[in-house]
Amino acid sequence: MLSKHCLECHDSIAEAGDLDLSRRSATLRGGESGPALVPGDPDASLLWDMIELDSMPPESHPRMTDAEKEVLREWIVREAPWAAKVIDPAEFSLDDSPPPMWLRRLTVPQYIRSVHALTGVDIAAEAAKTLPPEQRADGFANTAYNLEVDLTHVEGFAQLSEVVVERMNVTAFLLRHTRCQSLTDDCIDPTIESVATQFFRGRPQGHELASLRKLFDAAVDEGADFQDAIAFVVQGLLQSPRFLFLIEDAAAGQEPERVTDLELASRLSYAAWGQSPDRELLRAALAGELSDTQRLKAQVERLLRNERAINHSMEFVENWLDLGRLGYLRPQPTKFPDWDAALADDMRAETEAFFREVAWNRNRPLSDLFNAQVTFLTPRLAQHYNIPWDFAAEFSDPQAMSAASDMLAFFTFDKASDATVLDLAGGADPLNLKPNYGDRVAWTSDGLKLESSVRVTSSNPAESVNRAIKKTGELTIEMWVRPKSRGQEGPAFIVGIPGGRHDGSPNFIVGQQGDRYVVEYRSTSGDKDGKQEIKAAHGSVELRWTHLAFTVDRSGTAKLFINGEEQKREDFGGDFSNWDDSFALMLGNDTRGNVPWLGTFRRLGIYQRALSAEEIRQLNEGPVRHELTNHPERGGLLTQAGILTVGGDEASMVARGLFVLRDLLYSRVGNPPPCVDSEPKPSKPGMTQRDLAMVRLSDGSCTGCHSKFEPLAFGLEKFDGVGAHHEADEHGNQLRDDGEILFPGQDEPVTYENSAELMDILAASERVQKGVTRKLIQFAIARPLVAADAASVDQIHHRGWENGGTYAALMAEVLTSDLVLHKYPELAE
Repeated sequence: MLSKHCLECHDSIAEAGDLDLSRRSATLRGGESGPALVPGDPDASLLWDMIELDSMPPESHPRMTDAEKEVLREWIVREAPWAAKVIDPAEFSLDDSPPPMWLRRLTVPQYIRSVHALTGVDIAAEAAKTLPPEQRADGFANTAYNLEVDLTHVEGFAQLSEVVVERMNVTAFLLRHTRCQSLTDDCIDPTIESVATQFFRGRPQGHELASLRKLFDAAVDEGADFQDAIAFVVQGLLQSPRFLFLIEDAAAGQEPERVTDLELASRLSYAAWGQSPDRELLRAALAGELSDTQRLKAQVERLLRNERAINHSMEFVENWLDLGRLGYLRPQPTKFPDWDAALADDMRAETEAFFREVAWNRNRPLSDLFNAQVTFLTPRLAQHYNIPWDFAAEFSDPQAMSAASDMLAFFTFDKASDATVLDLAGGADPLNLKPNYGDRVAWTSDGLKLESSVRVTSSNPAESVNRAIKKTGELTIEMWVRPKSRGQEGPAFIVGIPGGRHDGSPNFIVGQQGDRYVVEYRSTSGDKDGKQEIKAAHGSVELRWTHLAFTVDRSGTAKLFINGEEQKREDFGGDFSNWDDSFALMLGNDTRGNVPWLGTFRRLGIYQRALSAEEIRQLNEGPVRHELTNHPERGGLLTQAGILTVGGDEASMVARGLFVLRDLLYSRVGNPPPCVDSEPKPSKPGMTQRDLAMVRLSDGSCTGCHSKFEPLAFGLEKFDGVGAHHEADEHGNQLRDDGEILFPGQDEPVTYENSAELMDILAASERVQKGVTRKLIQFAIARPLVAADAASVDQIHHRGWENGGTYAALMAEVLTSDLVLHKYPELAE
């Protein structure tokens, strides 16, 4: 009750009337009017007098009920015992009932990954167009109570099931379940059961098997063979509630009970990977092995060693920090003229790459996220940060250096004095490029933008490149591009070494065919003209910066990568001995000039070796690792532009402070009264954002709440609304980044001289560390925490940080905790 009714104004931060009711000793000491509490004597207790007379809480807040007053009075009579050293509103204001059971629909990302794991079909592009995007609730898009289903979902799942079945390799799919494909009961029934067990993440019931068999038989009656009939069954399974929902039975009695092994397998897999259990985890569950503590821990360790855990952790950081909002930001053009969608992409990529570096590459405690002296920049973001770009840094990684040693041509599309694109590979015969119509291109901070039909051509034939590739028998082309539209056909010519106007197949072409990327190249195993072709999936073209990479190894295996992920591979065989050394390198159009491509080039590299998937990922990262030793103002999440934009155009102390309070310190504050104007106020001559905050803090009607969060943002004042760093604002006002921070529950504030010291304080804070733990738990169990979770949360936190505080260590404790291992009875209506 004190947390609910009193602590908004009377805690260790606000201390209205110098009264702190968050701890017993401070309450006994009292404030301006003397001691607030006399244990055992309500009539002598000022606290009771104010509440009995309804003088407190103030009229703008809900009053205590008569029943609550009676409880409070009885508590004072019983000497006012305290159950905790400090009353923490974040703990005591939570719902104190057991967590309810929710029927959890798979989120769109979970659906996409589960379909791919089960069928081998990547449905991501189609699902993004067909299904409504998930909305965040309580900070996460997987929050169970928010995963509703409407007609759009029902129709979307039906449409997508057809697409999956059309595209899946049924032969390969069946080999994972059976080698028997005769139309007999002893072949059909076991196959259906095996397939259904995978989709249902557990054993199908008799009536379910009967329904699936009817689907199979109906298909056969229409003339389908075994494979087509199984495909029809799969189409039904993809629309089944047991696939689309995580369904569990409530505890049978009145107390929590352990989940079944099959329920646990789904909980583990969706928490660790965000997808359905793999065959090994499902096998262990069916065999009852997950009830054994050691075998359970072994499975958890296996899950967290897998690349899928890393990929799923990126969904955690995207939700926690709400990085998706960067795609919707539209800062005022007059205030931030250099802002564009590409810069927003770079900001998001910086935070994602930084999290991957700290959490996985370095395997560091997650507290390092707040002060690690490293970040990941693109040339554009480095310019935004006023950090010199070191081109060599792009290839400082051992993997990238190895790639650079096999580089035949390399372009960054920086304009030279004669409008020539310089080949930076350092070869004896550089392939410098020049547009045939200089007025049809634009040299931008992003790179070379082709605005209408134009051909950018090497002045000499690409003889040295062609000969080197024929000699090694291997090839890689990788580039960063941004298409102008998805409607470019032909395929529209992005880059290649084409023939003359009347020659046969080009040596290679990377092009755009509508909403997909295609690559053609000449090989001795090709058709009569030597042509081979590999195509990405429909929907692979996005109107954003995209990293494309195409490789062919010595065995003739061709692979197409998009944004670091392998999209397609074909084992064509053959070699490059039929390549023509007289062809030139061209961008934007071929020799005939009738397949123009419009868009922007940021980088292009050609290599005489098939780079590995890991090397492709290194080059795809976009942002390049930069040490921040010489840039002390940067370092840690809160100094990254993507996070700083939470303050809006005016770099609001209110918005930034609330972010720190709620998302790092797991504390809260009430909503402002309806009459309060909460519109961010712009700075002006003589009045910075910090000055405006001080005005609010000096206002008695505001300070109670604002003192809890606005000072948390004082150290960030030198960063403007889009995260650029300045010593003075646009009005010439000098900015500061010193201050003090009083963590919830502490007696004394901690002072800092600059933002770097603030980041160190946050990284060392137990409060911040526990805030990260709580966020990770909430993401894993897909629901808000309640008071009944407190003991489990404390145990996970202490054990996880004792074991290193890494993402894997914390998640391992979550997955083996009571929060995952137990379920609760249904609540009575």
